[in-house]
Amino acid sequence: MLNNNLRARCMEYVLILLEQSDTSPSGGGNTGLEKYVVTLEEQVKQRLNDKSEDVRQIARCCFWAFKRHWNIRTFCGLWFAVCCC
Repeated sequence: MLNNNLRARCMEYVLILLEQSDTSPSGGGNTGLEKYVVTLEEQVKQRLNDKSEDVRQIARCCFWAFKRHWNIRTFCGLWFAVCCC
């Protein structure tokens, strides 16, 4: 099982990817993240319910960064995870 620090660092890396990637059509739209949307969504969902407050805090930041990229596709599923924590 991963320890708290490793899970937090992994989520920080995801956050950096989400913040630095431009998935908008005007920005080229193809950053390679699109093929990992389902995986990213699942990881954010899992970490929103993590036992570590630090991990949950970073996961919430990832949630909002994720929403900026893929607003319609997965927002409802992630929003449910946030509201039901």
